[in-house]
Amino acid sequence: MNSAPQWRVGQWFPRLSEELLRDLKVYHGELLRFNESINLISPKTAFEADLLHFADSIQVSGLIKEELQKLIVHDIGSGNGFPGLVLGILNRETEFVLVDSDLKKQEFTKFVAAKLGLKNVRTLCRRLEDMKKDEIQVGISRAFAPLSRSLDLGVQVFKVGGIYLNMKTHEWTQEVATLTPQICSTWNTRLLHEYELPMNGTKRSILKSIKTK
Repeated sequence: MNSAPQWRVGQWFPRLSEELLRDLKVYHGELLRFNESINLISPKTAFEADLLHFADSIQVSGLIKEELQKLIVHDIGSGNGFPGLVLGILNRETEFVLVDSDLKKQEFTKFVAAKLGLKNVRTLCRRLEDMKKDEIQVGISRAFAPLSRSLDLGVQVFKVGGIYLNMKTHEWTQEVATLTPQICSTWNTRLLHEYELPMNGTKRSILKSIKTK
């Protein structure tokens, strides 16, 4: 059985240009290379990183075009660069700030952004709760924290009217059910989109929270 990591993004997303596919594949190669030393993704997911990480982020990019019209989008808890680095590759007109407190992972995403010449991507080594008050207009997170904690930490740093997108599994209702009355009085949260990953049909969701006060 062939155990080499797969790359099927061109097959799943034929409308992507050769240039975009090339940049995504370079990112994929560097992810696997650096993963051996700084544990960017679980070794169990490396074989299907194209599906579990890249396809997921590419699909989200197509579903949040309206939210990406803002000049600056913060990827909170960016870690290995998903989804922010993929979003930066696919949306060159928008500036993406990859926020994470892990310096090694920040150095990785900075290296990839520089290698691809992404002038619209920069990194910020900081915890969400340590950012400036009202610093964020639009933020997005993937596997950062439970929804309740993400919204609680973001209360001070998101502007009123700010949008916080959270990528979740199909079990998103369980996380929404844990939101306290205090959080609900500050954030208006709803399901924005549901979608499925190519091939295996794994269901994923995007939640949209708007800070109301």
